[in-house]
Amino acid sequence: MKKITLSLSMLLISFAALSQSFEAVSNSVATQTNRDISAVLWDQPSVGGSGIISDYSSLEDIGVYSTDDFELTANNSISTITVYGFQNAGTLSTLITGFDVYIYANSATNTPDSNPSIPGTGLLEIVNLDPTPGGALTITEDAGSVTFSVDVTAANGGTFSLPAGNYWLVAFPRLNIAPVSDGTNRWNWYDAGVPGNGINEAHLIDPDDVFGAGATEWTSLTDLGVTFASVAFTIEGDVLGVNENIANLVSVFPNPATSIINIKKASTIDVSSVDLFDVLGKKVGASYNSNNGTVDVSGLAQGVYVLRVNTNAGTLTQKIVKQ
Repeated sequence: MKKITLSLSMLLISFAALSQSFEAVSNSVATQTNRDISAVLWDQPSVGGSGIISDYSSLEDIGVYSTDDFELTANNSISTITVYGFQNAGTLSTLITGFDVYIYANSATNTPDSNPSIPGTGLLEIVNLDPTPGGALTITEDAGSVTFSVDVTAANGGTFSLPAGNYWLVAFPRLNIAPVSDGTNRWNWYDAGVPGNGINEAHLIDPDDVFGAGATEWTSLTDLGVTFASVAFTIEGDVLGVNENIANLVSVFPNPATSIINIKKASTIDVSSVDLFDVLGKKVGASYNSNNGTVDVSGLAQGVYVLRVNTNAGTLTQKIVKQ
């Protein structure tokens, strides 16, 4: 499939035809069967048939990404993310160089608040995950269907947790294909039915305008003329208690510290105040910089202190050693 470049007038006239270049033709597998998993937090099974591109060309350094939203009704740790799709050529194992998973907060326009072309803006960013068997990524191929299952805890280097809310999932393989729009070799994310599941319908972003549709911002599939509105994926994990949840949502480092303590948090977490106490329970004068999430402890004497971080998801209390 070659890149399509259209004027605005041609785009309006040819949009239905252009949308067909986004939408993939079905392969030989008709249906994705649900797995029996007790800790499923969100499940959108495939209805088979069509799919939408979600790929990154390692050769071109260009990506076209799809996304769909999911809702958590409680504080959860996410252990596994599985996405269902297909590749018509059946050669993915010889072309894949890595796999990416991103989770974004929901924006005011009910779209992801960023995209993979802007590093460091996701709540979760698993980038270029090694596809070698035995690692955090499991790839299952069956008659053209290709399922990616990511062990989030292993890939993230620790537990990943989110408070209740609405979020967006982006997932895609990195493939040695050119162009990224190659309909035979690219991976397509399976259709999960019409109308879409979840709160909002699936979207696509084409930052480099590979398809010439002007979808350089997140654009709904139906606005692209695609005949389905959701994609197939499963999210597994566990419900967390308040104390356990905040310990996973907010991290404090380094510890021991010499001059600066960093407070790293998910973008969904709001810090209302940060206090530091000595061993007698007396508050000491250490200031919190909300712009960069740091606490200056350079003026404190060496010893043991207690840091208290108050947030909208609870309070984190942690012992700190000042060297």
